[in-house]
Amino acid sequence: MAPGAGTRADRLRVGTKTESPGPEVGTAGPGLENRSAMEVRLVQLLGSVIATTCSYSLARLEFAIKHRELPAPPLIDRLPDASAQSLDAHWGRFEQQLDDARRFLRRIDDARNKRAVYDPSFAWLLRTTRELDQYARAVRWVMTVEEGR
Repeated sequence: MAPGAGTRADRLRVGTKTESPGPEVGTAGPGLENRSAMEVRLVQLLGSVIATTCSYSLARLEFAIKHRELPAPPLIDRLPDASAQSLDAHWGRFEQQLDDARRFLRRIDDARNKRAVYDPSFAWLLRTTRELDQYARAVRWVMTVEEGR
């Protein structure tokens, strides 16, 4: 298999021991430290995405209870774990759900974009959605860098 080929999960396993003929993966080679640092950073980012998704779920629930007259904010599924396999399997859906949440917030904000000032439940929902957006951008950057290797 050519270098850089395979799934993202395969490329992110560089620092782990695998049963394969030839030298042990992760013991030598240019850029190995950078790859390991990227793996660690990606796992940290995914952990933050998972924690913030839980906060979003609570903010979503509070908003829906306080504003029964409005449609409920869209769901954002929590990633099952902070792994490359979860990233491969669920990331596209996560990004779509995050886009849906951003559109929902724009739609229900007031004309001056000041609803967060007088509605604490909206402010919390907006804050957690922005945090998720920031983490998603960082994850996308790491994925882009990894795909370029």
